[in-house]
Amino acid sequence: MVEEWWNYFLHLHHLLKIYFCTKIKKLKNENMSKQIYNLEEMPQALNYLISKVETLEEKVNELSTKKDAPEPQEWMDIEDLRLYLPTHPAKQTIYGWVNENSIPYYKTSKKLTFRKSEIDEWLKKGRRKSNEDLRREAVEFIYKKKGMGR
Repeated sequence: MVEEWWNYFLHLHHLLKIYFCTKIKKLKNENMSKQIYNLEEMPQALNYLISKVETLEEKVNELSTKKDAPEPQEWMDIEDLRLYLPTHPAKQTIYGWVNENSIPYYKTSKKLTFRKSEIDEWLKKGRRKSNEDLRREAVEFIYKKKGMGR
């Protein structure tokens, strides 16, 4: 979740940077980049800036609502899955996983289909524990056993 928000923030930052760069170029072309020399010019400059900030806020809200919308489920057939998986296993290997029910799948008539989101979760669950993780679990197990033996 944090990674998604961070990617969203970076994307938004990039869009804002592009937006402001193009606006600055337009301002220079429109001779609006002149300096304000007296207080009488200040209200006009502030009104201009406020209108630009409001426009920018509307665009940010549009992007935000688009990002919050749920993504449609992406379906893959067995060949798509084979290419999507990091090891690019043989089709026969995938059929073996299906036969063992070790991979999430759907079967309509004779065709196998897979949801990308479920495959991503399946891949995360298959993560191997590091030596440090194993050591920590072993220590916790030993302490629990000692506590139970009293």
